[in-house]
Amino acid sequence: MRDRARPVLLVDALVFGGLGIWFLATPAAALSAVGFTLNDAAALTEARAMYGGYELGTAAFLYACAREPAWRRAGLTLAILVLGGLGLTRVIAGALTGGLTPLMWGLFFAEAAGVALNIAALVAAPRRSP
Repeated sequence: MRDRARPVLLVDALVFGGLGIWFLATPAAALSAVGFTLNDAAALTEARAMYGGYELGTAAFLYACAREPAWRRAGLTLAILVLGGLGLTRVIAGALTGGLTPLMWGLFFAEAAGVALNIAALVAAPRRSP
């Protein structure tokens, strides 16, 4: 099987990085689509740190994994767990609160597609012997 890990990790890094930049640059606009209202400097700082910083840190790690063959399986595993955790939590929380809007379903299906893509790459990735 062909190793798909590097290109998948690069796409992962690009998506997480793009979202991180968006949340860092315009957190109020980025979060308004899901009903967040950021009313003061502390809220903007927290949104930038949690949504921007977390996404950028994840992007940096995924990019490093794409560059280093020995790290690729770890990067794919991280992407699977993060995207899977987001999607699963989104559906559970939405079901509990009645918040499963079309946007939430769209985000869930994007996360599920990311999980599937990363699983396919992980299955095809070569295993390293110790």
